[in-house]
Amino acid sequence: MKPLLPTLIRVLPILAIGALIGPVPLTAQAPGTAPSSPERLRELFAQLSPRDDLQLTTPVLFIERATFESVSPRSVLVLADGQQTSVNLEEIRAVSVRSAHALQGSIWGLGAGLLVGSVGGLLVGSFGCVTQDECISGERDGAIWGAVVLGGLSAAGGFLLGRRDTYWKPIFP
Repeated sequence: MKPLLPTLIRVLPILAIGALIGPVPLTAQAPGTAPSSPERLRELFAQLSPRDDLQLTTPVLFIERATFESVSPRSVLVLADGQQTSVNLEEIRAVSVRSAHALQGSIWGLGAGLLVGSVGGLLVGSFGCVTQDECISGERDGAIWGAVVLGGLSAAGGFLLGRRDTYWKPIFP
């Protein structure tokens, strides 16, 4: 059993500060509803370009796939199901933007292509050598050319595959 004195020494200062500050009014908020900030939403929408795909969530409706049109001081105009819809900025609880993994795919493709291409080029470059000097030069040249060629092709393939892989990226809250 632990001694009571060390625990009291830790708890008493916290209780004393709480007694000095006094009661603090608390406000209840429903879970999952963050307070909307119209100014922040206006800034976010101002950074979007027209025709960007969006998902909007309000307490009343969920627009699964919409196209951003414009933003005004009090509302945002979106095109959903062929109809223009105006959504009040104060009612918006969540916004997601459609995005792609093109850059990530390019980087992964480039990295894998450089690794595999340099090892493959090193092996291919060593096939036709007779002396040690020819082997060193041939392996080095093969590794460089293999890495450049396969790295470039893999980066292009990763970019194309990454553009097809889309996801919804939350930007608010």
